Amino acid sequence: FIILKNGETMTRIFFLLSLLVQSSALLPNTSRSARLDLRLSAESDSSGEALVEDSDEPKEIEKFLSKKFPSFSDLFLEDLKTALSEDKATVFVPSESVIEALGEKKMAQLQDPRNDETRRKMGLYHVIAGESISATELNTEDWTKGRPKDGSKPNTVIAAVVTLGGEIPVGRSKSGGFLGIGAKEDGDIVVGPGAKIVGSFAVKDSIVHEVDNLVSPEVLWRYCDQLRIPGF
Repeated sequence: FIILKNGETMTRIFFLLSLLVQSSALLPNTSRSARLDLRLSAESDSSGEALVEDSDEPKEIEKFLSKKFPSFSDLFLEDLKTALSEDKATVFVPSESVIEALGEKKMAQLQDPRNDETRRKMGLYHVIAGESISATELNTEDWTKGRPKDGSKPNTVIAAVVTLGGEIPVGRSKSGGFLGIGAKEDGDIVVGPGAKIVGSFAVKDSIVHEVDNLVSPEVLWRYCDQLRIPGF
C-alpha cells in the first residue's frame, strides 16, 4: 500500500524494471561473444597468438635445389620462387662444375646489380612452369619419316619447349658447316644452345634435369657486356 501511495517509489520501480529488460536483451549478444572468444582461444597456440599458416615456408623443390645445386640457387633461385610455387614445374639446372667453369668475368657480370634484369632473364629460361616433362619425352626420336637421307639420326619429337624466359630449341647438336651454316644435326640430343641432360630427379610432381651447360640463349651475355662500363 505504501508503494501505491508513494509516486517516488513507483518511479524507482519502473526504472529498475527498465534496467532488467535492457540487461536481458544483452544476454544473447554476450553469449555469442563468449562463444567467439572460446573459438579463437581454441585456435590459438600456447603463446596466445592466433595460429596462421606459414606461407614463407620453402617449397620442397626449393629445398632440393638449395641442397643439390647451391651455386645455381645462389644466382637464380630468388627470382624463380614464384614460378616454383606452382604444383608442377620442369627445371633445367646446370651442375656445380658448369657454374664454376663460367669464370671470374661472367660470375662478376651475373653478380653486378646493373645486370639484375639480364640475370633474372637467364634464370627464367631454365624453368617450365605448370608442366613436368621427363628426359624420355625430350629424348624421344621422331621416326615417323624414317631415317634422314643423309644417314644422320632423326631429330626429336619435341622440337622446342616454352620456358618462362621464352622458347628454347630441343634437338641434336650440330657438327660441321661454317658459322652454323650447313651443319648437320647428328650429335647428342641437347636443350637450348647445347645443354645435354646428364641426370634427372623427381621432386614431388616436378622434374629437375641436371644439364652440362646453361640453356639460356648465348646472346644474353652481350647485354651484360653492354652494361659494364670501364672504370665504374
